[in-house]
Parts: sequence; C-alpha cells; structure tokens
Amino acid sequence: MRQVIIALDIFSLMVSLLVLYGNIFEIKDKRERNRSYSACVFLVVIGQIFDLTAWLMDGREDLQRLHTIVIYFCYIMGYVIAVFFLYYLWSLIDENKKLSLWTVIPVISIAGPYCVFITVLCLMGKIYRVENGHYVVGDWYPISQLYTVLCMIWAVVLILYYATELGRRKVIACFSYIIMPAASVILHFFYPDVSFSYVAFGYAVLVVYIMVQAEQEREFKTRENTLIEASTRDSLTGLYNRRAYDMACTQMKKFDTVGIIFCDANGLKRTNDAQGHAAGDRLLLSIANGLIDIFSRKQVFRISGDEFVVMCPNMPYETFHAQMISLGAFVRRSGMPIASVGEAYGSGVEIHQLVKEAEQQMYLDKEQFYSDYPKMERRNR
Repeated sequence: MRQVIIALDIFSLMVSLLVLYGNIFEIKDKRERNRSYSACVFLVVIGQIFDLTAWLMDGREDLQRLHTIVIYFCYIMGYVIAVFFLYYLWSLIDENKKLSLWTVIPVISIAGPYCVFITVLCLMGKIYRVENGHYVVGDWYPISQLYTVLCMIWAVVLILYYATELGRRKVIACFSYIIMPAASVILHFFYPDVSFSYVAFGYAVLVVYIMVQAEQEREFKTRENTLIEASTRDSLTGLYNRRAYDMACTQMKKFDTVGIIFCDANGLKRTNDAQGHAAGDRLLLSIANGLIDIFSRKQVFRISGDEFVVMCPNMPYETFHAQMISLGAFVRRSGMPIASVGEAYGSGVEIHQLVKEAEQQMYLDKEQFYSDYPKMERRNR
C-alpha cells in the first residue's frame, strides 16, 4: 500500500504542478479568483511535497523526529488549504454577486487559534505519533479534522445558497473539490494505514481547473474572437471590411494564383442625393448580395463606401472567368449596370499589383458607363 500511495502522490503532484502552470501562464484574465486559485493550488503542491516526504520516510527509525515534524506540517497545510479554498469560493461568487468578505472571515479567523490548539495536541502525541518509524493515528485524531469539517460545511452552505449565481458547472466543480478530500479523510479515519488526502486534493484542483478556471479562458477566447470578428465586419452588408481586407492581402501572398475582382457601385452619390441614403444602402446591399451569390461571403470585402474587392485564391482561371461572366450578367440584369467591374489574375505574391490592375480596369469600365449614361456622372446632377 505504501508504494501505491507514493506513486499516486507523485502523479498527483505532477498534475497539480501542471494545473498551477496553466492557471498562472495560460489564463490571461488576472482576476481575484485566479490569484486565489493559484495560491490554493500552490499550497496543495506544498502539502503534497510534505505528504510524499512523510511516506518516503515511513519505516525509517533514524529519521523519526524529522518524520514527526513533516507529518505535523501535513496537518497544518490541510487547514491552510481549507482557508484558501473558502476565499477562492468567495471570490468566485463575488464575481456574479457582490459579497461581503465577512461572509467567510468568521470561519477563516478561527484557523489561527485552531492551529495553535492542534500544535499542542500534536506535541502531546494525542493526534498522531511516530513509533518505530511508522505513523500511528492518535486517540484524538477526529479533533484534528473539526476545522476542516467546519470549512467544508460552510463551503456547502455558500455553494447551495448561491447556486444560481455560480451556475451548474461551478457548483459541480466546487462540490467535487469538497467531496474528494472529505472521502479520503473518512477513509483514513476507518483505515489509519490508508491516507489519500493530498492525492484527493490534487485531483480536486484538476476538476476545478477543467470545469471552472479553463472555462473562463475559453470564454475569454470566445469574447476575443467575437470582438475580432466584429472589428473585421462591415455593419451594413455583413461583409469583411477594410481591416479584414488588409489582413487577407498578407495571406494571399502564400497562394500560387489569385483572382481579383474590383467592383465599384455606379451612381451611388446620385442615388443618395435623389432618393435618400436608404436607397443608396439598398443599392450597396444589392451589390453585396450579388457578389455573395456568385462567390462566397468569405471572399468578398467592402473596402470603402462604394468599393468591393473579391479575392479568389487558387481558383482555376476557367472557373474565375466563368464567375466573372456571371458577375457581368448580374450587374447588367436591370439594363443599366449597377456597378463597374475590373479583374486581374496572377501570382499571390503580386497581390497588391493585381488589385491595382483590377482597379484600373474598373475605372475603364466606369468611364464606359459614364459614356453610355452621361446623366449619371457626378457633375450632371
């Protein structure tokens, strides 16, 4: 059994160290609950080191005095961990519902006097003793668990009372943190030779990390991605905007071929002046929807008020040309073209040159449009 507990202690210690690393370096949001959780896990690691050391010393009569001291610190670290878990639980609730620190201070304040009391009992050999190099539970051992039980009960009360504010995942995680060490304490009471307390602590902090701590990082990334998505979308059309276009230009350089279409709305200013901006918006939406129908939304960018760019990476020229024909039919479906269009096709490395060529072709198409419909020129209002 001793070898099994040592192996589990080592594995649990490794798990706790990974959790501590993840909470400190991987979670970017440095809220109070993250700091208190890091402190809690750090204390668990210290306790696990003491517990592992105690088991490694078990049976060594030449280290009996040191063994006694190490076991004492195992007890004390258990109380300190209980205190910090209460504080962590308070900070977790306080994020959603402002909670006075006095909710946990009365229980936390007992820790100091209780540790002094337990120290006296340990010195008297009432809680435990080491005989012939082996740990032996004392007659007053249950007294050593009273404060831990008090902290657990108070934590359960807080979890149940503020279950709505915490949410199901946090409630389950916090109960897991309590139940695992509690079960190990009960097991140790009936089977003194078996002690999995710090192993249980290790798995408990892992459960909390997975269900609570890591979840906030996922939420943070989701919010971050949402903000990035919002910052790269045009509010009117829902297409990618100029910022997204600039980013896409960099990405296009890695493709062997890229087809570029530069599209500019015809008569937008005249439409705005004559019919109002709502009509101008409808014109822009009509062009945007047409581009989406022919190409795909992720390929289309609105880079300014009346200008659109379509990027077609690694598209065979025959397909690109066929889609250009479809686009031409779309802009002329009502007779007068609703947009002027230019195209270019070539290596992705030359993306900026391709855009420039497509823009120049668009201007030629625009001149032809004004030649065919002279009343649409801006100066002819």
